[in-house]
Amino acid sequence: MAKNDQITGVIEGFYGRQWSWQNRADYALFLAENGFNSYIYAPKGDPWLRKQWRQLWPTDVLSSLSTLRAEYRRHNIRFGIGFSPYELYVDFTPQSRTLLDAKLAQIERLQPDIFCILFDDMRGDLPQLAETQLTITHYIANRTSASHIVVCPTYYSDDPVLDQVFGQRPENYLQQLSAGLDNAWDLFWTGDKVCSQGYEDDYLDDVAARLGRKPLIWDNYPVNDGRLTSDFIHLAPPRQRSILPRVSGLLANPMNQPTLSTLPLQGLAKALFTSHSKPLGVSRMMSLECEKKLAHYADRFQYDGLNGIDQADRDNIINAFKDLEEPAAVELRQWMMGLYAFDPACLT
Repeated sequence: MAKNDQITGVIEGFYGRQWSWQNRADYALFLAENGFNSYIYAPKGDPWLRKQWRQLWPTDVLSSLSTLRAEYRRHNIRFGIGFSPYELYVDFTPQSRTLLDAKLAQIERLQPDIFCILFDDMRGDLPQLAETQLTITHYIANRTSASHIVVCPTYYSDDPVLDQVFGQRPENYLQQLSAGLDNAWDLFWTGDKVCSQGYEDDYLDDVAARLGRKPLIWDNYPVNDGRLTSDFIHLAPPRQRSILPRVSGLLANPMNQPTLSTLPLQGLAKALFTSHSKPLGVSRMMSLECEKKLAHYADRFQYDGLNGIDQADRDNIINAFKDLEEPAAVELRQWMMGLYAFDPACLT
């Protein structure tokens, strides 16, 4: 991949309430017009990508994915699949390989440009973890025509919460995993935290030294699927994101609310591309009236959250958006009414 053609865009990789197929299709034009080049389909709510990966996608889901893939191709945006073969490394038997072959053949029908092999959010305190994951990764890579391979380690951050939830990380796990990967493949990294506030230059240089390659940042902003973050709507632009010289790319994990996510993603585009002669954001998914109203309350959503807004204020905010039937206003009202509930499957 050319140096000036780094992977940038969105990875739909959150828990909880999922986007509609129309939401996903709408992002093709949005990403293209804001200078991004990639979209990864990897929702945690797609069971056939994760815990039920041994089962094939139903015909209707595969058809929707094919249509989605065509839409991204039409807008010249790379289309990727994030495949998460849940704990396959615990039992990588001939029977498992047979089931894996069938699933990979189905994925191959979509002709993804990017194939992400995701070992995140699984138990990791196991012997020979890196070695087994390397075997699986090479097995999959030999069965895809995708032009780019990305691996997400089980321990994808320095955040100790990963060790608390998924077991103590094996010694030298990252170094062993990276050393066994093709130099052209990328490794996801979320930063010093699962949800990092920013990315310092010195820190990114240190991560690159440890990984033996520049990290591909899985940016968990503006995502709001966590036990704490689901209480907030993140509309502000992210901080410390002018980092492309020190990373292989950046993919943002958006919120459960697709239309509201476009505001911080436009801020991300400006941070990433302004100094790289790429176009600033021009595509909007909401009216200026709605955007102005959101700006008025943005600090309440970003810093107070639902628990910090009393019922009287909630009613007033909902009333302020009642005459707007566009998607952003609907998402905001539904969030205010508690219809985007936290999914306990999100362990971090």
